[in-house]
Amino acid sequence: MSKPGGVDETQSDPLPTEQLGTVSFAGGRAYSLLVFERDASWSIPLPLEGKMRIGRAPDVELRLSDRGVSARHAEITVVGGHLLIQDLKSTNGTRVNGRRIERGPLAPGDLVTVAAVTMVVRAGGKSALGREWLTWPEFRTRSAAEIDRAQRYQRVLTVACFDLGRAADRDKLEVTLEPLIRAMDVVGLSERGELLLLMPEIDADDAFAAIGRIRESIDPAPPRIGFACFPTDAGDIDALVEQARAARLGAPTSSSGAVQRPFRVFELGGQTAVVADAAMLRIYSMVANLARSPIPVLVHGETGTGKELIARAIHHWSDRSGGPLVALNCAALAASLIDSELFGHEKGAFTGAVTSHPGAFERADKGTLFLDEIGELPLGVQAKLLRVLETKRVIRVGGRVEIASDFRVVAASNRDLDAEVQQGRFRQDLFYRLSGAAVWLPPLRKRPAELAALAGIFLDSACRDAGRTSKLLSPGALEAIERHEWPGNVRELRNTMEYLATAVVADVVEAPDIAARLGPRDPQTGASTAGATTEPGPPPAGFRPLYEELAEIERTRMEAALAETGGNQTRAAALLAVPLRTFQDKMKEYGLGGRARRRTAAQPPAPTRGANPGGDDDV
Repeated sequence: MSKPGGVDETQSDPLPTEQLGTVSFAGGRAYSLLVFERDASWSIPLPLEGKMRIGRAPDVELRLSDRGVSARHAEITVVGGHLLIQDLKSTNGTRVNGRRIERGPLAPGDLVTVAAVTMVVRAGGKSALGREWLTWPEFRTRSAAEIDRAQRYQRVLTVACFDLGRAADRDKLEVTLEPLIRAMDVVGLSERGELLLLMPEIDADDAFAAIGRIRESIDPAPPRIGFACFPTDAGDIDALVEQARAARLGAPTSSSGAVQRPFRVFELGGQTAVVADAAMLRIYSMVANLARSPIPVLVHGETGTGKELIARAIHHWSDRSGGPLVALNCAALAASLIDSELFGHEKGAFTGAVTSHPGAFERADKGTLFLDEIGELPLGVQAKLLRVLETKRVIRVGGRVEIASDFRVVAASNRDLDAEVQQGRFRQDLFYRLSGAAVWLPPLRKRPAELAALAGIFLDSACRDAGRTSKLLSPGALEAIERHEWPGNVRELRNTMEYLATAVVADVVEAPDIAARLGPRDPQTGASTAGATTEPGPPPAGFRPLYEELAEIERTRMEAALAETGGNQTRAAALLAVPLRTFQDKMKEYGLGGRARRRTAAQPPAPTRGANPGGDDDV
């Protein structure tokens, strides 16, 4: 493996170009960047020799859209198989493995961060040539040589095992596989008749994507696929094949659809993450790298996409896993309790503070603090939060002594915080302080490969919890699941499977059972019609829709609260025990901004004890 600033180890024992395959091109090493920007990820090859500029300008080779990226932000140079990165005097700097650099070497696996965009340096490319399928003894001999080479040069390889069944058409399989695998890959048959594929220079996440493509192309699709990686799973070919078989046979069998694609299950400190999408596996691979560094991580994604699981993965795979993981949902905190929950309070600091209370930062000492929906915090609290992040010291409400705490922060938001910064609702300095690295989780509708696997696993689990026998998902049910948009993402899918486990009596879940929960599909648009009704006629005399009466009561109470507080939105929301963001959204909905100012203009200001006079939320 090429070492930063050192000499390529392979130079001491060179191998022919045809043996190195995609790792050697014209005497050099082929590299690429795996780019994660917002909810998209893609790979871009680096030149064999030369430079690649990164930025927002139209003439750069890697053009990004993030506003925090400078027009010409950084430049990567490839010389003699070695990589060098240089910051081009960018506004927000360039970081390698969390450390800000001006100029320095790169190696495969390094994490490059520019603003909120993350890139992983990868090695290798692809090619395809004809080949001979090996017998089991031949495959074992060839694999042993490949494993020995991987061990000597500190490289990886993957062995995949396909259960083809008895009806496999050998000639058809050869034609199908040929364009999908590389010249350096080795194909063989096991003593049991399974198709074996050895892929040098391929790690788990790349193997996951490659095997998924192969499986989709085989007709009929093999019912079982498994794979194992050297050196992480096993150290010799026999053990690798057994591990691949175990992974294959360990897949759930009771729910059809659970075995439509290969998937992985990560155990994360008492919770599990099921991954059956290549982009998501790459994200978890990147998260494993992030976990080993101390930099803060900002996780973006819609509600229910699994942001807390990412935070758990970062904690579980870090050297802080022995410490606490403290999770705090900022959107669920009442305005009057935010400071106390985050920073703690001393006894007697306010009415009801009968004992001292350590805040989230103190409780996360030697561990990880997960701040979910951080975009809901008021600007005043954001300023205090920034200071604690920079000093690693906190002052409790009502206290005077700074308390040191050793914590790592992982934050998450379903809002576009970059847009929130531009609109003045989120502090730019806090945004950059939190996003040492950014992880963008795609919604479930953009991860179709995971739908069948997750649905089957959730249905099996729900059946066990309910004391029911396992149920199958029919092809029609799977089709209905795949066509639904899943606005609630993974959380909605799990709840739907829990409903089906108890509501469906038969052993097979059919498409009408799915429609009963999600609603039928509109034949024109394909959208769910759950909850749709015909246009109602006028209500009888003396009646009006209940929602109108409730809205009138809500509007009247909000007006009264604003009048009582002299138009102070923070205190008015606290009087009604409503989150400030919700209160402000309702003000816009009812058009109360101008009306509240007119009604309170002639009134003296309300007392400001316990509030923040002239603060960010005052009208």
